Amino acid sequence: MPFIDWTKKYFRIELTEAVLYWVIAITMMILFPLGIGFIWGAFKGEFGVSINTASYLGSFIVYTLFMFATLLVPLFLIYKLIILKKGENVAELKNVKWYHIFANGSWIFDPENGFLWWVSEKLGFKDKRNLMRWSKSIFRMVMLGLIIFGIILTMRVAFPKQMAIFGFSDVPKITLQQVTPVSEITFTTEPASHSETGTLLFVFILIQGFWAYIVAKMKFIKPENKMAIYWLISLLFTAIFMFFLWGGMHKIVYFDSDKNLLSTGVFGFIGALLTLLFGTWILWYILHFENNFFQGLTSVVTAKEDIIFLVGFVIIPLLIIGWVAFEYYLYKRKKKIGEDTYFNG
Repeated sequence: MPFIDWTKKYFRIELTEAVLYWVIAITMMILFPLGIGFIWGAFKGEFGVSINTASYLGSFIVYTLFMFATLLVPLFLIYKLIILKKGENVAELKNVKWYHIFANGSWIFDPENGFLWWVSEKLGFKDKRNLMRWSKSIFRMVMLGLIIFGIILTMRVAFPKQMAIFGFSDVPKITLQQVTPVSEITFTTEPASHSETGTLLFVFILIQGFWAYIVAKMKFIKPENKMAIYWLISLLFTAIFMFFLWGGMHKIVYFDSDKNLLSTGVFGFIGALLTLLFGTWILWYILHFENNFFQGLTSVVTAKEDIIFLVGFVIIPLLIIGWVAFEYYLYKRKKKIGEDTYFNG
């Protein structure tokens, strides 16, 4: 059984990832919404004998359980470092134990744990030749998600009927009087986006650990076929499970709307599928964040032309230009110092 060795780069990177996750989660789920709530007056008048769950403060309190589950996610990563060696997968273990279910990885950011990375290796593209090596950069994955989902959601605003298939999920409204446009958009976006997606990720990790444990227990399967069976089960059942889980959980809010139940289920399905393919929940979170942000924005900005212009013709082009410029800078810099590692993040 390995132990966490700070002298090894692998452990330092993984533990840094866990700490960074906690910092971002606490900032987005707790500090940012609380700051908006107090500074912009969203909590004004809500501290009384009873708290309405449809208010800003009430909604924030309801999300505390989701926040707790979200903050537990990095513990899976740390446990994996303690239980498994680098490159090991639970599905391939010969002497698998029940506690290995919790050591399948965190899926916070591990492209080498994704289906597409595995497929590339099976096609003969290994190590630096892997076709998915570009995805090892967090920056690239974030920019990719922001731009692609930004374009899709902007088109949904512009062409609501034609793009109805991309109506991933509506957002429940706060029934009390909205205090300011800023607070309304903020509380539509966070802490819901991070805490809900983080809770889904928590369940997702347990499911994947269970599949890996079951496959490892199948002694009749040849060792070289274990991962193929693991991925087959994952692709067939995990995303579908998340569809019903997330749709079912939202019955509490959307009990009177089959359309919203379907859209939330589709959101869970797409998010889980993206996580399986790329080995990271980043795209899932960005999709959730941008979906909620657009919902809040459209409730405040009534003229959809303004949203289309702001996002489609200002923000997205700036993101693309900034991304291209930064990639070019990295390419020239690494070429200058003689490193052939540009696509490796």
